[in-house]
Amino acid sequence: MTNATKLIFLFLLCVSLSYCTKDKIDPNYSGQAFAIKNGSSWKAKVRATTLDRYPNKVFFMFDAFDEFGYVHQSLNMGNVALLVDTNLLIENPLRDSTNVIFNTNPISSFFLLNQGDVLTDVYIVKENNNRWICIDGYDAGTKEIRGRFEVSFIHDTAWTNNSSLDSIIFLNGTFTGKIIQ
Repeated sequence: MTNATKLIFLFLLCVSLSYCTKDKIDPNYSGQAFAIKNGSSWKAKVRATTLDRYPNKVFFMFDAFDEFGYVHQSLNMGNVALLVDTNLLIENPLRDSTNVIFNTNPISSFFLLNQGDVLTDVYIVKENNNRWICIDGYDAGTKEIRGRFEVSFIHDTAWTNNSSLDSIIFLNGTFTGKIIQ
């Protein structure tokens, strides 16, 4: 794994797993996401950020909370071009030793967590037509962003075998938020 790949993985994982306490009012969340997940309504708080090293790329985290206020699901989409356009999502290239994929393509992954800080399952993008994120609007002055997404995941058995679900499908997803640096 190259250093840049390790850096992005650690960034996404650390932010996703940084919730050891209940998250009542977190200024780093700037919006909401809604979708149909495996046939049921799903909603999450949106965290959108850019990195100094990649100022024209957006990293999204859509975090769903359990009844106790802990993050229990985290949908991550990174390396998304900051353009009003559609980005085709690929498998999170953590195993890409060349680092070529990371620098050119949007990535995505889905995590299940226990009490906000215990990673229980990892899902990777399924290579089909249902794997995109579309930025419908972006205001560079206010940093407000909105869009749509659809993505299918399959269980990554290289990480764990705890899941009862072989796949997770998000349909008709929408999001709004504000990019925070």
